[in-house]
Amino acid sequence: MSRKNVSKMELGSLAEWVTGLAEFIAVIVALFLPFFRERREKKQTTLHLISIGLKLAHRILKEKARAPEQDLTELADFEFFTRYVSTVTIINSEHQVFLVLTQIADLLDQVQQAELSVSQAEVQLKNLTPKKLREVKA
Repeated sequence: MSRKNVSKMELGSLAEWVTGLAEFIAVIVALFLPFFRERREKKQTTLHLISIGLKLAHRILKEKARAPEQDLTELADFEFFTRYVSTVTIINSEHQVFLVLTQIADLLDQVQQAELSVSQAEVQLKNLTPKKLREVKA
């Protein structure tokens, strides 16, 4: 080989560069797409679990408003809520779900102890809505 041939390197055509870049991008997307999908699914699951807890709490408070003299622990929805919280905290490792469900349980306990009225508890529950949680997580 002559010295001339060694010093000249072919950079390739524009089409080869575009193809190489497209392949590189495809590999990057293939590597990271599952991560982003899993993250999105985890967020949706978290919001769904919290939404269920909030709906149950609203039902409990509505029932308490209809019958203020009734003990919360005697309500079927309250029993279901406590079972739901226990089950979710066992099977779901997301810390935010645990925190929000615990806050809901504390609110219901304050209503039971007559530290909060039903209307005050409703206002505080609205601050825990999934829409507000999405804004915090985003």
